[in-house]
Amino acid sequence: MAEVNKTTHFYGKPDDVLYLSDYQNLTNFKEIVINLLPRVKFREKENNLYSLEILNIQNNTYMPEEKWVIVDGICTDNLAYAAKLGSKDINKIEIIYSEIMYGDLTFNGMLAIQTKNPNSGHNIPEGSLVWKNEVALEDNKTGNNSFCNTNNAHDHPDVRQCLFWNPCIIISKNNTETIEFCASPLSAIYSIDIQGITSTGTPLNKTINIEVKNDW
Repeated sequence: MAEVNKTTHFYGKPDDVLYLSDYQNLTNFKEIVINLLPRVKFREKENNLYSLEILNIQNNTYMPEEKWVIVDGICTDNLAYAAKLGSKDINKIEIIYSEIMYGDLTFNGMLAIQTKNPNSGHNIPEGSLVWKNEVALEDNKTGNNSFCNTNNAHDHPDVRQCLFWNPCIIISKNNTETIEFCASPLSAIYSIDIQGITSTGTPLNKTINIEVKNDW
């Protein structure tokens, strides 16, 4: 199992570092994998879904499919986004060819992409590394939403499953309440679940979905 060196990236020292400027231009990530990453399988499945498998060099077998890829420090399972990236978009790719653990998460290898413009609006704020939902909930409940900060070293992934939670919002009659929180810079569909009780004891609940789109 790869040992994490917390003085560098959260996933430690990579086994391979590939600089795309050293090679011929390739139009998308699948072409990059086929031509430059012989120990990685990146396949297109149905409905714009993709699979990623990385060879374990310790036993020379491919590990189970890895659903996460890291783009400029953002840990995402949106492999379709990574599939669109070509040589013109990518500065370098870092790879770990073994299982790696961080906190209570286990990765079947690691593939991290650094784009040529990591500051184009999808950087992850300093202090936004949260592996356990309880930590994210506590931050948001107390109003200390560190995910909205603007400074970051680009080595902490955003893997939150809950963006905001507050169990005690009181709204008086004929008034409204505005709630602000920061979503991940990657496009995603989020579910908003509102539950409460009126002053007369009547329970209420409402669930809606919102789509967050990036501009990069």
